[in-house]
Amino acid sequence: MPNRAVAERRCATARAIRVAAAVPCSGTYCAMADFARWETDFGGARLAYEEAGLGPQDVDVVECHDVFSVGEILTL
Repeated sequence: MPNRAVAERRCATARAIRVAAAVPCSGTYCAMADFARWETDFGGARLAYEEAGLGPQDVDVVECHDVFSVGEILTL
């Protein structure tokens, strides 16, 4: 993975983005009673915050992909 100097040299107009954590996780949605509250997402977020040493107030952008199509809509 290129460091910040390499990224800036390759594209002088772009700003480097720091990925503080990446946490893949999976779970089961079949037995969920509340489809607007995904325990898997909450657990993944907790792990990512711990790995990054950050809290929600420190984050500008989050990517959360859920292959259960309505899951992303309900989570947002």
